Amino acid sequence: VPARAQTYAEFFRQQKTQERYLLKQLAYLKLYAGQAWKGYELVSGGLETVRGITSGEMGLHEAFFGGLSKVSGLVRGDGRIAEVMAMQRELLRGMAGLERTALALVPSQRVYLEKLKELLVKEAEADLGELLDIVLSSGVELSDAQRLERLGRLHASVRERLEFSRWLLGQVESVSGDRKRDSIDLKDLGRFYGKDK
Repeated sequence: VPARAQTYAEFFRQQKTQERYLLKQLAYLKLYAGQAWKGYELVSGGLETVRGITSGEMGLHEAFFGGLSKVSGLVRGDGRIAEVMAMQRELLRGMAGLERTALALVPSQRVYLEKLKELLVKEAEADLGELLDIVLSSGVELSDAQRLERLGRLHASVRERLEFSRWLLGQVESVSGDRKRDSIDLKDLGRFYGKDK
């Protein structure tokens, strides 16, 4: 097999082809870099425009909501606030005394009563949080009318819960009293027949 070597002409022609190819690649890279820079400038300018619009609008919102966040004396001076607090105190005191009253109940009744007590106390804590949101300007942005409306709903809710707790305490006291009387009656009968129970 005859071997054939590359001639100088072929070698230089190959070099020129490679140079043309590399120059073409450089032109494309330069074109790409120019397009990328234009895209960056467009996005950067757009973001600055958006920031300007947002911060300007945000300034208007801050001025408006800042005025709302200061609770007026009309709201703070509403008598329902003191009533809600007094009802909450009464409810919590009643729930604290419930355990002593419930001693005469059977264990299953005491377990059920404990669940009711936990629920009432949890709801009372949530009501206190709601009251603080209404009375303090702690991040809740409301007008005075909205605050007074929420206060009215809260007042009604707390009153209803207090009435239920009073009813519950009355029922527990009644059942406990009946059980104590029944126990005393059984002891009296045992003594009457000569058997101590």
